[in-house]
Amino acid sequence: GAAQDTLRFAVALGGEVPHQAHLPALVGDTHADAALGELAGCGLLSPSGSRYRLAAGVLAQLAAAGYEDDAADRARTAAQHYAWWTGHPSVTPERAAAEADAIIAALSRLVPGEGAGGTSAAVLLARSAAPAFAAGLLWGAWERALRIGQEAGRLAGEVAEEAYFHHELGVLALCTGHPDRARTELETAISMRGALADKSGAVAGRRALALVEDRAAGAPAAGDDGAFAASPPLGMPAVVPVSMTSAFADTAV
Repeated sequence: GAAQDTLRFAVALGGEVPHQAHLPALVGDTHADAALGELAGCGLLSPSGSRYRLAAGVLAQLAAAGYEDDAADRARTAAQHYAWWTGHPSVTPERAAAEADAIIAALSRLVPGEGAGGTSAAVLLARSAAPAFAAGLLWGAWERALRIGQEAGRLAGEVAEEAYFHHELGVLALCTGHPDRARTELETAISMRGALADKSGAVAGRRALALVEDRAAGAPAAGDDGAFAASPPLGMPAVVPVSMTSAFADTAV
């Protein structure tokens, strides 16, 4: 039933329970959201902000009972759903941020993983979710999504995707005041894109690298229009004003 399916998704996501608004789509039951009340009433769930997690000790018990057997498939299903959802124009950064724990849990289950198509699903989810986390100034989740996406691209042999994530990690490092890290990531992205003859990507990388050098020299870390150079075509929106970067400089994980 819907309650058991919900528990299987929670096990696949390391104890994170998707928000009730996502359960009907994930479970395939329009009334699946009602399962949360039933499970909470049984003491299997604990409140976690506006969402739920499996209660203490329940994850291990469910795994021992076989609820983890299809975890890779469940995580891939969740990743595909969240990739569509976070990329939808109606989904605000605040809504994406509220679901960050479940999204990162899905990525973490898939990478590294052995499930067929898992790394490709992780790449798609990371590319969709990372800009939303960036727009919501959710630094830790943004970095986790980018790093897992980069590893997924490497494992899948998708060099262009791996280069994209290196570029975005460089942008993140620039935003959070780590110029040396930004330089390393951007130089890696430029090198990979050069090997792929990706001219527009390499140009974007060199522009971002110029911002790093300007920042190191004491100039404002923004382009002529005040926007960071994001990686095309699905790069980070220009959302972080220079005046805000210092306040968050030490919060990246």
